[in-house]
Amino acid sequence: MQNSKQDSMKTEDYIAEKKKCLAQCNEANGIPDTSDWDEGPTGPESDTNGIAEELLGQGYEYMYSIVNAGGVSNNGIHVVKLVGTEEALLCKSLEQGHGNSEAWLLNRLYGHPNIPAVYGYIPGIKPDEPEADPWDPITTTSLDVPQSQTFDRVFMEFCEQGSLENLIKRYQERRSLRIPESFIWKVLESLAEALRFCHTGENVIDDDAGPSPFEDLPFANYAFEWDPIIHRDIYPQNVFLTNDKDSYPRVVLGDFGYAISRSQLEELQSTYRDTPKQDEWSEYPTHLRDEANDVMCVGYTIWNMCYCTNELIPIEFMHVHEAEMSEGMWSYSGELRDILNRLISSSDEERMDCKELLASIQQARHSLRSSLPVETLLLRRPLP
Repeated sequence: MQNSKQDSMKTEDYIAEKKKCLAQCNEANGIPDTSDWDEGPTGPESDTNGIAEELLGQGYEYMYSIVNAGGVSNNGIHVVKLVGTEEALLCKSLEQGHGNSEAWLLNRLYGHPNIPAVYGYIPGIKPDEPEADPWDPITTTSLDVPQSQTFDRVFMEFCEQGSLENLIKRYQERRSLRIPESFIWKVLESLAEALRFCHTGENVIDDDAGPSPFEDLPFANYAFEWDPIIHRDIYPQNVFLTNDKDSYPRVVLGDFGYAISRSQLEELQSTYRDTPKQDEWSEYPTHLRDEANDVMCVGYTIWNMCYCTNELIPIEFMHVHEAEMSEGMWSYSGELRDILNRLISSSDEERMDCKELLASIQQARHSLRSSLPVETLLLRRPLP
């Protein structure tokens, strides 16, 4: 089924208008930023805010900061090491009170290969609450948190290959190249797997994960029935890549700062008289988005990869028309086009939940397995 805008326009007019939208997208992208990480100066000697000293007192060694990381509640993103180890971790500093929810949700999702593993949570201390009792999930011992630390810290898996947004920027710089379709399918299936766990509690087993470090901590809270988790913030900047034994990096859906459980969402929705229509959700208040919107945003993310842009054009021109293949606007398979069109469709008949999406992906990948070579991916430069 085609969308209403395409139905009401001649094919040549639709293609011409879409080309115009894509050209505006490329102009908005400007000169790609190829720095990938935008690391700050490396090492404790470059720290002017006392972060390194605070982290050392909490058992972590400061390595460097990631600047321009974005995020509404972020107060700094740092790469650290647990003292006595060589494994790099990501330390996310958040406004006081914002870290607890993210740490708790990541704890519920611990052990999935496409969701970042959480390793620690240290709450900030309000000046009028000197008796706060922070915990270190690694040692399960109480810590002395500096009175100056008024923000929360969550320690999680570090994805050294950066974000999908970074990857798209590298391909923007080399306009003659496209992101390999075999990797796009891997991203699509990985995000569908992550959403299946978030929405249904059905998990693939990661034998290397081990038990959750939060298992015995006071705020760890487990329910007998799965309370679906809705991400609400899926786009290329929040999809990360990390080295893997496979030919391509492992894909990780990160940044659960806006995530919410289904029971919490229903409480919010009960205060609103009207619920949004599906095609309005991309611009609807974040706190009202639900599981269906998560799936649609996976479609937007894959659309970004296919058209090699971090911008989005108006939804009425996102549909992939068959004529785009002859126009050189679409260089991927018909199977990928069909799934993408269903993901971004506002039709109730074509909309998929995460389990239907995963089944469709696996069926399509099986039929394409002999025709999709593993092409080289433009990965980021080595870590410092």
